[in-house]
Amino acid sequence: MLLFTGLLLIPLVLTLVLSFRVFSDTAGVTSAYTLSNYWEVVSDQYYGTIFLRIAGLAFGVTLLSIVLGVPETIILASMKKPWQSLCLLIVLGPLLISVVVRTLGWQILLGNNGGSTTYCKRCISPTNPSVSSSR
Repeated sequence: MLLFTGLLLIPLVLTLVLSFRVFSDTAGVTSAYTLSNYWEVVSDQYYGTIFLRIAGLAFGVTLLSIVLGVPETIILASMKKPWQSLCLLIVLGPLLISVVVRTLGWQILLGNNGGSTTYCKRCISPTNPSVSSSR
């Protein structure tokens, strides 16, 4: 609970307090408080258009997730054990791709013949070919 408070709630409260402060182009954030920041967001048509666009996008994504996700969970729940695990892996597999690609990138960069390793070997011993050659 302490970690939750420290990493999530405290920054949110500080952001809320900062949103009531007056901002000056020359002095930055001043010590005065105002509601004009919120009034500008509510009264300006530009912000209203952005909020409506974001709300529409959020509604569409939520609806699409429900339409695709609910039947998928019903089908997965009714499958037998070996097929259920395989289909769950197929569904969740794309979520792991970013981790796999990132790990592979670090492995290529920091491996025995990687770019950073080769560069460090050449910098440490540019004249000794046995150090800079790959194994």
